[in-house]
Amino acid sequence: MSHEILNFWTIPGNPPTNPDCFVLLSYALKDRSMPTKPTRSLIELAYRWWLKFPNAKLIMSSGDNQRLGIPNSKVMADYALKLGIPSGVIIEEDRSRNTKTRNLIWMSIRR
Repeated sequence: MSHEILNFWTIPGNPPTNPDCFVLLSYALKDRSMPTKPTRSLIELAYRWWLKFPNAKLIMSSGDNQRLGIPNSKVMADYALKLGIPSGVIIEEDRSRNTKTRNLIWMSIRR
């Protein structure tokens, strides 16, 4: 029997050398103004990665899947701003309705 512990809140230690963006998939909101602890942890992790790759954008992704009258992406973006991430770095994707994967994803766009 394997005793592996899966941690859905970390990125494997082999990132691309120059990602263009990080996609943050919301876990949930605590209420209309605060993400849950797992979502806050995800945003804080993305902040640390963004400090390493300051040209990358952070895409906050999730709609109003909890029917709170505000998209998760907006609450996530507000939390990121409070951490000190500039507004020009944050992109809100607010149309998604469900999320199966709860990881921070990096992307490199080939030009």
